[in-house]
Amino acid sequence: MTATLALAEEHRADLKKSGLNDETITRAQLHALCPRDIDRMGGKIKQHATSALVIPYFEINGKPNGFERRKLFPAVPWGDGHHLRYWQPSNSGVHLYLPPLLDWQALAADATRPLVITEGEKKALAACQCGLPAIGLGGCYNWKLTLDTGEKIVLPTLDLFAWKDRPLELVPDGDAWHLGREFDILAGFYLLGLELIQRGAIVTFVRLPHLPTLNKTGLDDWLLQEGDLWTEHWNILERIPLDDARFHGLAKWRQAKRARDAEREAFKTRSADNPDLSAAGGVYTVTFPAYDVRLILDRLNESTKSIIAELTVYLGSTEVLSGTDLSLKSESSREKICKGLTSANEGIPWKILIQKACAVVLKRHREGEPLIVLSTSRPVEPVSFLLNPFLYQRKISVIFGDGGLGKSTFGLLLAMLCATGETVAGVGAAGKTIPLYLDFEDDADIHTQRLHAIARAHPELQRATVIYKRCTEPLSLLVPELLRQIAQEGIGAVFVDSLAMAGGGDPQSAESAIKAFRALRQLQIATLIFAHQPKNLDEKEPTIFGSVFNKNLARSVWELRKEQEVEAQHLLLGLFHRKANLGPLHAPLGFRVCCDRDTSRIKYEPTNLEASVTLAAALPFMTRLKAALRFDEGKTDATLAEELGAKLKTVQTRLSDLKAERFADKRGEQWFRVR
Repeated sequence: MTATLALAEEHRADLKKSGLNDETITRAQLHALCPRDIDRMGGKIKQHATSALVIPYFEINGKPNGFERRKLFPAVPWGDGHHLRYWQPSNSGVHLYLPPLLDWQALAADATRPLVITEGEKKALAACQCGLPAIGLGGCYNWKLTLDTGEKIVLPTLDLFAWKDRPLELVPDGDAWHLGREFDILAGFYLLGLELIQRGAIVTFVRLPHLPTLNKTGLDDWLLQEGDLWTEHWNILERIPLDDARFHGLAKWRQAKRARDAEREAFKTRSADNPDLSAAGGVYTVTFPAYDVRLILDRLNESTKSIIAELTVYLGSTEVLSGTDLSLKSESSREKICKGLTSANEGIPWKILIQKACAVVLKRHREGEPLIVLSTSRPVEPVSFLLNPFLYQRKISVIFGDGGLGKSTFGLLLAMLCATGETVAGVGAAGKTIPLYLDFEDDADIHTQRLHAIARAHPELQRATVIYKRCTEPLSLLVPELLRQIAQEGIGAVFVDSLAMAGGGDPQSAESAIKAFRALRQLQIATLIFAHQPKNLDEKEPTIFGSVFNKNLARSVWELRKEQEVEAQHLLLGLFHRKANLGPLHAPLGFRVCCDRDTSRIKYEPTNLEASVTLAAALPFMTRLKAALRFDEGKTDATLAEELGAKLKTVQTRLSDLKAERFADKRGEQWFRVR
């Protein structure tokens, strides 16, 4: 705590040069420093300074905050021709000077009130004394606070101000505009202006005119010269926006500085050294989670001297660079791209990220798919559903049925469930993901109508967004384009309508089927294909139209059947699990679909297929047997055999199985009759 002393003559003369009156000096609590406190400030200061003026700082509520700066008289030689004019205790940080002449709490809250920021406490005091609200900086960079970690942050006091649409004028001394000083004084104000523009302020520089009697003009000097006419002359001073050509050099300097700072931080944390790489069908996606940066490199073209890739860059979900050629082995190619990225998106170590991306892609391109050792020590990722029970993560499933059953509309419903993460009629998505609907049969208008109709009946799906692509070429030719779009859009599921058209060749040929599934395998994404069934009514077991590979290469296959009365506005859909490579067969599922006559609303509800006239016949034998027993426990074995269209021996064997099952299940089942 410094002692409060009367001002010395040199102090009063200095304050008078700034035009400060006695009332301002008293309210600002300016005072002289006790001589013994000067002696404690160090040998050099003790040797040269004869007195010091103490400038206390204040909180936004007008109370002293305990921080102070001291102006030394005379200035102390500090080497290289420089002099130390102001001193403050070490490790005391930086603070905004809020002259205690105004109600700063009211000013901070009212964004319609213009503000001025200038360098120096006396200049801010002189402005506030005239009624011009001004904040003082102890130095042109003294609006940033350095934490113990070395991180620099904007002074928290600035966060107490409402900046949205507030007019703010930066008023450096006149010599800041001299040639060669732009990276000294002006740069600090320029960076502060950019910071406050990001917070919504409307920022301009005010250029003070040169006064012939002074080496440099400060705001206090100008106000003192203008006297009572300052208000008339203030608005005619030159105003310079931050995008003025005079700041282009500073803008370029700032970009380079932020790039260097980001690179140093990346080297320090090493976070940029761990990119995530995924590769599919010649499309490489390199992700840097620490910076929310995603780079997509595809269409690699290799020659004897270089490997050229097309580069697309995303920052978050925003595409900041698209389809630019990048030589993976060329330093100059990387530098050119980094320069463009840095100019638009500062604060990210683009040089390091691009270098790392080129390195990992080049290595993967040369080595191909890595070898994997299968052993009991290798972690096992359980097979999981993206959409239970139809769609597995990263696997291919098929739903097939005759034409006109509503496969496409049902598929669109499933895509909408993926998009929203909702559950309808007992079918639920594991979470939200972006679906892609590949349509080989119809057009976007038809699917849009269907989407609207489903959303009207299911309000929980109102926000569903499905990416649609009308396809006219076989899947095998679309793979490069699809891989790029999947990587760019972050697509998590693909719906293909339908298999025969997607194959592109003879649907019954093995080659056509293998090409289609090979193309889908390259996508490495959850895929649901809709397919037709043959018109052969003699077929004992329904199957997918075309090659046997259409079923064999899928991991899960469902059959879709329909029951509908003529002119009825509802229908029943039955889905029967015909193949399962990843677990047991799922029980049949039933859906009641209600449509308006104009199909403006389509609603799906769960239903029991046992009560259906035609669909019940497709249920598993044991399911039908249990249903028959529930309806009439007194039926004889022969009656059951006739009703179910089965051999008597089969019925008797299955009844024995049910009896054993009943004794194994302590709960007992109502469907089992006493025998």
